[in-house]
Amino acid sequence: MIFYFLNSKAIKKYFLSVFLFFFFFEGFGQIVTWDEPWQDDIIRESDYFLLGRVLDARPGSVKIKVLKPFGKNVEQNEITLEGFHMLSVCNSNDSQKITFFFQMIDSVYLFLKKTEIGYCLPTPTSGFAIVANGKVLSTFRHSFHQAQLRVVDYECCMKTIWEHCKEISSTENCSSKLIEKALKKLPSEFGRSDINTFYMQHAALEVIYYTKLSYNFQSILPFLKCNNTHLVISAARCLSNINTDESRKALVELIGDERRDNFTKVIAAGCLKKIITLEWIPKISAIREKANENPIAFSNNPNDPRSCTTLPSLKDALGEILLSEKKD
Repeated sequence: MIFYFLNSKAIKKYFLSVFLFFFFFEGFGQIVTWDEPWQDDIIRESDYFLLGRVLDARPGSVKIKVLKPFGKNVEQNEITLEGFHMLSVCNSNDSQKITFFFQMIDSVYLFLKKTEIGYCLPTPTSGFAIVANGKVLSTFRHSFHQAQLRVVDYECCMKTIWEHCKEISSTENCSSKLIEKALKKLPSEFGRSDINTFYMQHAALEVIYYTKLSYNFQSILPFLKCNNTHLVISAARCLSNINTDESRKALVELIGDERRDNFTKVIAAGCLKKIITLEWIPKISAIREKANENPIAFSNNPNDPRSCTTLPSLKDALGEILLSEKKD
């Protein structure tokens, strides 16, 4: 998991405890793993987004006091988490033994789905954002990519995203000032001295992506060209909203740039697929000829329970663009 220089000792201790628990699932050395979903899919599949407090945490269930709902509210002030609705286990047939690990959490934002067994999280490591020392451990893309935001900024960003994705009308527009402020600054180079700037730029770009804002291309371009891979990825996602030749050209150049890693290129290919037009197919075909053929793992750590989460190879990702254009 990428913690982006997490400062909270409480958060660090929590994740250390979680990973130790999962590493030795069902006996020393036996590890259960799953394919972790993207935050896009989690938001789409969730029925509720709320802030809660953990009242009682057990391996098989977690009792939550609802403090603040966003949009549709749950039926009671206290609810119980009972399982996982997006859990795709890779190396075990017994997903019943995979449990919650909320013993060290106090307040937490939750993305929940109501199923026949009750209120469920997506997986044991996704669908929640821990609150500690006035900061929120935030996920906008994937649980491998997390950043700390102030509570007020997290609520502003995620409420905006949630309301847009769930088509909830709102008169508030707190995110516009946040976006404007973040994008006026030069892209953060991901050092400790300007890590808070990075957090805000990452969040601002992701809000633009989720809410499908056709933001000014020139405002996004510096983040696509910078050396901070995480900002490059967020900027590429933003360009999938801007259906212009300059966006397509920028994404094609990113995919063909030998200095960029294959992970970034595959994400960019998925973004390009949304706005591709016929005249760019020869260029994509040429890049694909020399593209890497190996699937891309999110983590090289075999002890991470999400270690079977992968992306397609760059060759396959570019092949999907060609196939989509043929279908059209």
